[in-house]
Amino acid sequence: MIQERPDDHLSSLEHMSQIDVVGEEGVVGERLQLAEFDAIFANDYRSMIKESFQSGKHFFLAKILSRGGVHRSLNDDSSPVKNQMGNILVEPDHSHWFNAYGILKLLFQRKGDEFVGRWHEKHPIAPKNPLTNKRIIGEVEFYRI
Repeated sequence: MIQERPDDHLSSLEHMSQIDVVGEEGVVGERLQLAEFDAIFANDYRSMIKESFQSGKHFFLAKILSRGGVHRSLNDDSSPVKNQMGNILVEPDHSHWFNAYGILKLLFQRKGDEFVGRWHEKHPIAPKNPLTNKRIIGEVEFYRI
């Protein structure tokens, strides 16, 4: 079995506008736009992936999910927006892509002699999505490119 090296794909990266993100089952779940910028590193994904490949390393991508929110009116009272039926409009949950290294810094913090995360029994933390400032919910998914 021949192991693929990341730098084997370096030349094809220049001609691509997006990368298919494939889950465990081998199904394309989403597509990552290479021109998009990572909010933590302020760099586009093409550059970060290219830099990883040039040094012979894989690039790790993280997908996080954060809650949507209630639509608020632009009036001074900031009351929730309602539809014609009188129901409050709620934004859907948001998923965003990030360089995995930056997300790991948000998910784990050092407290004394140990690292703690969201499910630590004594000191749980509540990391927030840097783009929406809302709590990260559910599992964080990691992908290797």
